[in-house]
Amino acid sequence: MFTAKKLVIYLSRDRLKVGWVILGREPKLAGVKEYPWKEKKLAEALAIVKTDFKYEKVWVVLSDTLSYTLRFEVPETEKDVREYVAGKVAEGIPEILENDYWDYKVTEKSKKGKKVEVFAPVKDLLVQLSRAAKKVGLEVEVIEPASLSATRHQEPMIGVAMKKDIQGKDEEVLNVEPPKVVVVEEEAWSKEEEKEEEKKEEDSGEVVETIPVFSESKKKLPVFLIILILTAGTIGVFLLSRVITKKQSQIEPVAIPTLAEEPTSTPEPELSREDLIIQVQNGTGEPGAAGEGQDLLEGLGYREVETGNAPSYSYKESEISLKEEKAAYFDLLFADLGVEYLVSSESSVLDEDSDYDAVIILGERAEEEEVAE
Repeated sequence: MFTAKKLVIYLSRDRLKVGWVILGREPKLAGVKEYPWKEKKLAEALAIVKTDFKYEKVWVVLSDTLSYTLRFEVPETEKDVREYVAGKVAEGIPEILENDYWDYKVTEKSKKGKKVEVFAPVKDLLVQLSRAAKKVGLEVEVIEPASLSATRHQEPMIGVAMKKDIQGKDEEVLNVEPPKVVVVEEEAWSKEEEKEEEKKEEDSGEVVETIPVFSESKKKLPVFLIILILTAGTIGVFLLSRVITKKQSQIEPVAIPTLAEEPTSTPEPELSREDLIIQVQNGTGEPGAAGEGQDLLEGLGYREVETGNAPSYSYKESEISLKEEKAAYFDLLFADLGVEYLVSSESSVLDEDSDYDAVIILGERAEEEEVAE
């Protein structure tokens, strides 16, 4: 059974919240991580996201502070709905927007007219997001405000993944596409930023101190003056060295205590799902159970996952066994499996000659246990 999943980014002014949305009867978040980011440094944060999640397509939900939403009614007498909406956008949004930076959707029709919903990201943020995504090689498929995503699910990251109005007629689709941007070289980019800062200083009326630059003719000194300066400098250095030598001979040496170096902690190696060889065993006897577990793990980034049957079909909790050198993976597997299954908090040790780094015996699903209680 294939488990649909989407990589979703919740973008606020200073943080990125990133995770997988596993779609199904009860959509869930898995593997959520948070990353701080600063203005003009969004590309660096997105590069880390791409490395951690090893995925190139993302759906983005914007916090309400980074987007605008408008709701109003278009009179039935208006023939060009988009033109009418554009006028309302210009009135209701306090920044100049290009036509491609907003979109609308008709939510209800009546004899009086059409009720519409408008979404517009903050322009500077949208351009910055597009530039950063282009730079690191991420494809932004959907951008939506949290207020609209929350109408589908109380968790906006899940709500945006449930969005279906992506393709269709103009009035039926609410989806702002990132503007087409050209990624400039770092040096050229920094020069553009310097020009922007200079322009801000000029506009603010602040006095900028300038350093005069003299021509080469004014920098040249007469030859005799150069010789005089060098001679005086030599004599000065000689006299100063004599004084220092004399003073040093009068000072008794003082023992300087040495400080013991503080031990530095060795950072723990980062775990990669791709490095683990796993066998998933059916521990309930339900047909296809091992295959469903395989789909879940592969959807989260595990690459080598095989299936098999457990010694018995009476497992309620899923059990994890690991080789001793792979014991650090237990917490990661426990969290990943916990999205769908009841998982035992205890683990077993596999023999060193095992063909697998980890063996997972699948028990009952978490939702099934809750219904039974």
